Amino acid sequence: MATMEDVFDVEEVSQQIYDLLSGRGAAVQGAVCADLLSRWLAGHVVPGNEKATAEAREEILEAHIRTVRKLIPIQEREIFAEHGRQQ
Repeated sequence: MATMEDVFDVEEVSQQIYDLLSGRGAAVQGAVCADLLSRWLAGHVVPGNEKATAEAREEILEAHIRTVRKLIPIQEREIFAEHGRQQ
């Protein structure tokens, strides 16, 4: 379970990454996100069990994508509000 400290940490790190990616092309932004995601997933290992590792990674990736989908409308509202546009 995430703590409030975790939430603040996520916000801080996310803003730092956002600032690093800002102004770069979509291809670079997407490649960086894919690289970080693949590194994160590669760290999830069931020692001595390749099948269980693959299954665990798939479950984690599916849960991650569900979370990303839930965050899209929130981020979209923030982006449009930041730029003074409506959806």
